[in-house]
Amino acid sequence: MLTNPPTNPRQSLRFRYLLMAAIVAVSLVTGAVLAGWYVNDVSKQNANSLMLRDMIGEILVDFRRLLWNTNQELNTLMITSDSKHHQAIIDYLDNAEQQIKQLQNNQAIKAANLSPLANDLQTDFNELEKHIEELIRLRGNPDWVYPMFPFIRKTLLESNVEFEAAVNLSLDEVEAETGGKFKSELYLKLDKLRDLWRLKILNFRAVIIRFAGLNTSEYITQENNVGLLHQQINKSIAELIKLREQGKLGFETEEAVNTMQYRSDKWYKDFLRLKKLRESGIWRADIVYFNEKIQPSMDHLLNKIAAVENAAYQINMGLWGLSGLALLFVIIVYIMLDRSILLPIAKIAEAISTKAGKIEYLKLPRLGSKEVFTLISSFNSMRQQIHHRQIALEYQALHDSLTGLPNRALLHDRLIQSIHSASRDNQKMTLMILDLDRFKEINDTLGHQIGDILLQKIGDRLSGCIRSSDTVARLGGDEFAIVCSDGNEKSSKLLLEKIISAVEEEIKIDNQFLYVGVSIGVAVYPQHGEDVETLIRHADIAMYAAKNTNKNYVLEN
Repeated sequence: MLTNPPTNPRQSLRFRYLLMAAIVAVSLVTGAVLAGWYVNDVSKQNANSLMLRDMIGEILVDFRRLLWNTNQELNTLMITSDSKHHQAIIDYLDNAEQQIKQLQNNQAIKAANLSPLANDLQTDFNELEKHIEELIRLRGNPDWVYPMFPFIRKTLLESNVEFEAAVNLSLDEVEAETGGKFKSELYLKLDKLRDLWRLKILNFRAVIIRFAGLNTSEYITQENNVGLLHQQINKSIAELIKLREQGKLGFETEEAVNTMQYRSDKWYKDFLRLKKLRESGIWRADIVYFNEKIQPSMDHLLNKIAAVENAAYQINMGLWGLSGLALLFVIIVYIMLDRSILLPIAKIAEAISTKAGKIEYLKLPRLGSKEVFTLISSFNSMRQQIHHRQIALEYQALHDSLTGLPNRALLHDRLIQSIHSASRDNQKMTLMILDLDRFKEINDTLGHQIGDILLQKIGDRLSGCIRSSDTVARLGGDEFAIVCSDGNEKSSKLLLEKIISAVEEEIKIDNQFLYVGVSIGVAVYPQHGEDVETLIRHADIAMYAAKNTNKNYVLEN
């Protein structure tokens, strides 16, 4: 632990710095008095140059800041339509223009022949302002921002409306003929066809929502889903056409089937056309406009600012004498800082290096200042905070963020430990890999939020089935694994039955009762392998065998 901080005011770095600065100041004043009239005249000239440089610097710093703020608001504008960002951009531009006018009207600027550069700055700014105002105006038209929207609204929507109307017309006719809903096989076929169509439209909307905020042609899963659902819809329509040929459809349904077939094919052809339009790279016109018009103008303007700053800098090339004195001051200050700050910090750094890996207070001898004592105290506090954060990060790295269960990495480690323990005691151990049945349908139909809650509940149920010495982990998706230190066949079967019963029990989420099944693959050490990879492979094979044979579990041969 550290001792009490130094209390003598003369031990403070501030006191030492002020003392050194006072010595240097007295030296400068003495030199100025001895230099006489000549030094006084040179000082006046240097002061005028410094004032001009500082004035230009302040104006350009403010101007650059306003441009940076404008750029930030423009970037925010790309992802939102809030009018407050429009107003903020206009305000920043107005303030920036005032800075340029101040630069143009300054008499010192004119005297230094910098007016042409200031006028060029105004010209470039006007061009940038024109592009920004044009972008704000164009963004008021959604059809310009998203060039694909008119195509979707005028072409794809028409087929969707016609198809839905045809299906509903057929359902009404069948309902009237049979005396109620779901009383005939034909009604069920039509109802299933409508569900497939709506699911396809739902996936299409997911595609549009995904790409509405991005200017990219990245492929997503829902696009493939649209194609698969289109095939199923065509298959269902083909069954209806076969029934029509057999004379089993009503008059209105026969005509509706023709509409369904035509609209389904047309919608999908138009969807493929939309994909080609998207792949052209212009999904968001405002982003393209920003990159091609505004960003180059902004870069060009910043280059002009740098040119003005450089010109102002050239004015001060005659200040060599004052620069020499400043350099001397810097050297003196550096010596003071080296002895009072840099050397103590070097010793602290050396102590940090030797103490790496240990979570304890840093112990150093007193280094002679209040600031160093404060630095050491802050370091000790920081080290303790880092230790807590490392523990949290290690937990996150080894556990699934959704269920809180061990992840694949921690499962691998637990398997190695179980194998070593079983080998040492000449015992067996069991690895089970579980895959949920019907989870994908629930996730696709009710959404990922319901799917996540379902996975959390399944994880809790699995945790309740095992002993404290066993491990349940989530491998990803709807796949889990269980490491059981007991490889006894009878106890393993009892555990399997307990797991199956727990998983298949109804799950209530948002007033909905959901049911899932489970397919389990079982591998036993050392019968099916003596290393982690082999056991996992055999358990995976057994799990897929269980899924393919509709069994709850399969023990790998």
